[in-house]
Amino acid sequence: MLLDQESYNFVLRGTFFENGSRNDVLAADMDHFWFFNAGEGDRLSLTVTPDLDSDPYIELYNPAADRILTLDETLEGEAESLEDYPLEESGLYSIRIGEFYFLPMTYQIDLSKQ
Repeated sequence: MLLDQESYNFVLRGTFFENGSRNDVLAADMDHFWFFNAGEGDRLSLTVTPDLDSDPYIELYNPAADRILTLDETLEGEAESLEDYPLEESGLYSIRIGEFYFLPMTYQIDLSKQ
């Protein structure tokens, strides 16, 4: 990803080395990226729970950095969830988390793969 001084802000937040959850605070006009390794045939479950005033927007990228999924089904204050999603390739996956209206957001991300 090439960025310059006028680009939107992306922050790399960390890697899930095993199933778990993390809490974080997203600043206005910024998105977070989280990473995890998976094998072909693994199944992903993911939930992003925001504070009451925020509307999370999530994208999932495969190891080739292609966007393979967008989650934006709920309203402000409601969690976005993905259950038992089949992963077709082995490698490092990326999760992009933003706030739909580009506002600040406190959130919890829960990730598990089997």
